[in-house]
Amino acid sequence: MAQRTTGLYRILSSASAYALLQRALGSRPGKRRFIDEHVRPVPGARVLDIGCGTGDMFKALGQVRYTGFDLSEPYIQRARDTFGERAKCRVGDGTQVTFGSDE
Repeated sequence: MAQRTTGLYRILSSASAYALLQRALGSRPGKRRFIDEHVRPVPGARVLDIGCGTGDMFKALGQVRYTGFDLSEPYIQRARDTFGERAKCRVGDGTQVTFGSDE
């Protein structure tokens, strides 16, 4: 699957523009509610986030082993810059992924 980069997608290709839009739309309370009601992570749980964007959901998950995938290299780079080694963030669509026993 290819990353779209035309029209409105061109603006959203910027990780900063994407993060600003997410904040402007009030995404944080929605993510918190989704996590509390559906994900319900426990410490040490493994979480796979396909389409993770800049990895903002990781902030609300607590002490989990997080792996996020997104097609956007700038989004993944921002996630890596923000979370360092605490979260594994990879460029890709996540559909052809295999995991080792340590991931």
